[in-house]
Amino acid sequence: MKLPISPATGGTRIGGLLAAAVIAGLVLPFAIDTDRRTTLELQYFASQGRWSDLLRLAAREGIGTCEDQCLVDRALYHQGRLGYDLFVFPQPWNENGLILDHQRAFAAPMLQSDLFWELGCVDLAENWAHEALTVRGETLSVLKRCAQIALVKNERSMARGFLAALSRGIAYRRWAIGHARYLDSADCIGPDIELAQVRSVNPSADFLTDIGNPRKTLTSMLDRNPHNNAAYEYLMAYALLGCRTALVADNVGGLCNFGYREIPPLYEEALLVNAATNRIRAVAPPCHGISDAAFERFGEFNRSVATARGNLPACRPALEKSFPSTYWFYNLYLHPESSGRKEDAGEPMPWRGE
Repeated sequence: MKLPISPATGGTRIGGLLAAAVIAGLVLPFAIDTDRRTTLELQYFASQGRWSDLLRLAAREGIGTCEDQCLVDRALYHQGRLGYDLFVFPQPWNENGLILDHQRAFAAPMLQSDLFWELGCVDLAENWAHEALTVRGETLSVLKRCAQIALVKNERSMARGFLAALSRGIAYRRWAIGHARYLDSADCIGPDIELAQVRSVNPSADFLTDIGNPRKTLTSMLDRNPHNNAAYEYLMAYALLGCRTALVADNVGGLCNFGYREIPPLYEEALLVNAATNRIRAVAPPCHGISDAAFERFGEFNRSVATARGNLPACRPALEKSFPSTYWFYNLYLHPESSGRKEDAGEPMPWRGE
């Protein structure tokens, strides 16, 4: 795959990006697979917090691996778009691409560590960083994560060792030397905003994690700290991708903890499906109601299906044109268990879900 010239930087991007990836320990210089270049570039943008660039690249090149989906979903979270634009991008691995399933996580342990670090689950971030240490050795990116974890956990001796190792390299020398000065401070993290944020949402020492159960981990984190925005948005995205509308309904009240101006459209769409499936009144949080526009669009969607007499394959083109990025279209057509279904005329809509 040929990569384009970047107008922002001049010249080809890939040379500089792969060089940075090699320095950071993301990839060995002799082991670069041409087919993995887009993934490496996505990883680079994520490491730099360049979320807009990451999404632009994904929109142009597509999502070719489960790792790509994980990175795209992280970018959507950082831009406040998970509840709005999750289905603008393909989600072929559904919830297993949002948070890597156990098997895939062993193939990309630092990707999993990065995610749980941002969620504030330091124990799982540490678990996957140690896995990366075993699989990939003492690369600089792994050593930095181990140092960050030790600082957050106030493990000064461990932090000192990791910082000393980092200071011998070029990429993170300044960072390591600066953070070594914090080891003698009371909190061990100094003015580092990222470390302070992670520590503020990290569950207490007696928190039990379930490494293979993201739903349980996320709900447990929210039970400990209902104001953990990352854990909340990931739980709701996990529910959407798994077509778990009851889970959306059970947790939509959490919106009131975060100052949302409205119910994100994808949550509204799932709430309306949950109501229709269970023949109940749509659940809404006390701070917001479901918009009239959502009710109107849901009616239009159902009427489009009715016009085709419930033949889902027949009405797909019209729905894809009018409702391409909705939870409704994903539920009926794009989730892996949605293919091949057909509604009989007069029967309830065959929504997938719990």
